[in-house]
Amino acid sequence: MDEKRKDRKRRSKAKVIWISGITATALVVGSLAYAGAFESDKKPTADKPSATEQTQVAADDLTTEELADMPDKELVDNVSYYNEISASKEQIVQQNQKAIYIVKQKTGNPSIKPNLDDKKFRDHVKAAATNLDQLTPQEKQEVTKLVKDVGKYENKVNNKRIRELTEKAKTKGLTKDERMELINLQPIKNPGSVLKPDKGIEEPEKQQPPKDQPSKEQPPAEQPGDKPGKEQPPAEQPGDKPGKEQPPAEQPGDKPGKEQPPAEQPGDKPGKEQPPAEQPGDESDQEQPPAEQPGEQPGKEQPPAEQPKDDQNKLETEKNGYNRKKAVDYAYKWWNKRNNAEYGYYSRVNGGCAACWYDCTNFVSQVIKTGGIKEKVGRYDWYDYWFYNDKQPGLSWAVAHSFYKHMDEVRKPQKADYVSQLKAGDIISVDFEGDGSIDHSVVVTKIKNGRIYATYHTSDNKDKDVTDWLTEYKVYAFKMETVKN
Repeated sequence: MDEKRKDRKRRSKAKVIWISGITATALVVGSLAYAGAFESDKKPTADKPSATEQTQVAADDLTTEELADMPDKELVDNVSYYNEISASKEQIVQQNQKAIYIVKQKTGNPSIKPNLDDKKFRDHVKAAATNLDQLTPQEKQEVTKLVKDVGKYENKVNNKRIRELTEKAKTKGLTKDERMELINLQPIKNPGSVLKPDKGIEEPEKQQPPKDQPSKEQPPAEQPGDKPGKEQPPAEQPGDKPGKEQPPAEQPGDKPGKEQPPAEQPGDKPGKEQPPAEQPGDESDQEQPPAEQPGEQPGKEQPPAEQPKDDQNKLETEKNGYNRKKAVDYAYKWWNKRNNAEYGYYSRVNGGCAACWYDCTNFVSQVIKTGGIKEKVGRYDWYDYWFYNDKQPGLSWAVAHSFYKHMDEVRKPQKADYVSQLKAGDIISVDFEGDGSIDHSVVVTKIKNGRIYATYHTSDNKDKDVTDWLTEYKVYAFKMETVKN
C-alpha cells in the first residue's frame, strides 16, 4: 500500500493539476450555472497561479476516483491557486461605471445595484457579455472588461476557500465531500484547442438581430450620442426619425445598406449586373463565382467556404447516434422557456419560479440528451458522470465548468479549430476571462457566411450571432459526431 502511494505521489509530481469542476458548497460557475444547487454562489475562475501560492504538481493521468482517495497530505501538495485582482470591489465598480450603465440598460434592470457580492448583479453582467452583437465597439470593450474583472474578483473568494480547506487538511483532515470540493476548485490547465474564425468571413447580417431582440436596439441609438455610427441619422433629420427613408434616397452614398438607395444608384452596389456588362471579355469565365463570392473577399475561394455551408447545416444522424435534427428542433422549441415539466429540479430549488435562473448548461444538456447522447449515472459531484434526476442532478448536467470536464475527459470528442469545421447541433463552451474556468455553454443552430448562430439560455436567444465571442473570449467547440456514446 505504501509503495502504491509512493508511486502515485511520484506520478502526481510529474505534471500540473488541472482537475476542476464546481463544488456543491463553495461556488457557482458564474451566473450561467444554476443557483440553489450549491451552498454558495461563487465560481472558480483562474488566471495563471502565482508562484508563491502554487506547487507545480499534479496528475493529468489520475482518475477522479484516485484523486478522491488520495491522502490529505498528498492532495495538499497538488493544490493550485488563482491570481487575484488587486483592486477592491469598490474600485472595480468605480473603474467600470460606463460598463455598469450599459449592463443596466441592456438587461432591462436599471435599478439593480452594482454589488459584486450580489449574484444577481454578476448574472446581469454575464448576460450582457453574451450579447455582444447589440453593442457598439466602445460598449463591447467596456462590457468585456467588466465581465473579466468580475471573474477575477471571484478568484479572491475561491482562494480563500482553498486556503481554508488546505489548512483543515493539514490539521484535522478533510471529509470525503471536502476533498472533492478541493479537487473541483482547481483550474483547468490545458483546456485544448481554441475555436478560431475562418479568414475572410462576411459581415453579420444586420436584419437578424432586430428579429431576436427588436426592442433592445433602440435604446443604444438614443443614449450613446457620441458614437460615430449614430451621428449621420441625426445630422440628416435630428427631429424626425421616421423620415429616414427619403434622405437616403437623396444621399445614397452615406447609407448604402438601405433598400431604396441601391435602386437609385445601381452603380454603387449593383455589382452583379453592370461589371459583367462593362468587362465581359476580361473575366468571362469568372463572372458567376464573384456573384456568389463577392470580390471584396477573394480569400474564401481557397478553403471552399460555400460547399461546407450546406454540409454544416445538414441535420443528420451521426454514426454515434447523435441526431442533430432532434437536438436543434428541441433547442428551437424551448429557446425562450423552461421545460420544468421534465426538468423541474432547478425551478424547485429556486423557489418555484418558472425561469428565474440562468440555466445555459442545463438547457444544453437537455438538447444533446434529446439528440441521443446517453446519460452516465453515478456520484453527482464527479464530472465522470452526466445525468439528470429530480433529487440531485450531476454537476456536469447543469454547471458549465463540470460539463466541459465531462465532455473533454470522459466523452473525448474532437474540437473544431475553425468555424468551417462546425455543424449545426455542435456544442460551444466559453471562458470569458481566458483563465481556465468555463462560464457558458450554447448549442450551434446555424452557420452562414462563416458566422456562428447559436441558441441558448442565460439571456434567452435563438440563432444569435456569437461570432464576436471568438475575438473576445476563449471559445471551445465540440464536434458532436466524435462524442463517445
